[in-house]
Amino acid sequence: MRYYKLGETPAYYITAWYNLLSGKWEFGKVHATETTVEGVTVELTTNGRHANYEMKLSGFDLDTSANKVYGVVLTTADGSEYGLHHVTNIWRGTELGFNTDETYLASMPMFRMGSETP
Repeated sequence: MRYYKLGETPAYYITAWYNLLSGKWEFGKVHATETTVEGVTVELTTNGRHANYEMKLSGFDLDTSANKVYGVVLTTADGSEYGLHHVTNIWRGTELGFNTDETYLASMPMFRMGSETP
C-alpha cells in the first residue's frame, strides 16, 4: 500500500485503518462541510436511465460547481435516514438515484417493488 503525506489537510476526508485482529478495513467519521437543505422539490422517476429510482432535486440554493457533493443523507417523512454516495447514487450534485437491489434503500417501504405505500 502506498500513501502520500499531504502538505495541508483536505477540505473533506475520511480516515481508514486495517484492523489486524479482525482482518478488515475500518472507517472513521467523514470530515467535511455539512449543508442541510430544506424545502426541496423532488421529481421522482421510476425505471430511470441510471437507476430504478431517480430523483432530481430543485428549490434550494446550492452552487454545485463550487460545492462538491460527495454524500447525501436522505431523510424520509418517518425520520429514517439513508446514505447515498458519490458516483453510485449522486450525479451532478442534485440528481440522486438507487436500485432496488441496494439492500439499505430497498428496505424503505415506499421504494419496495410492487409496494402500494406512497
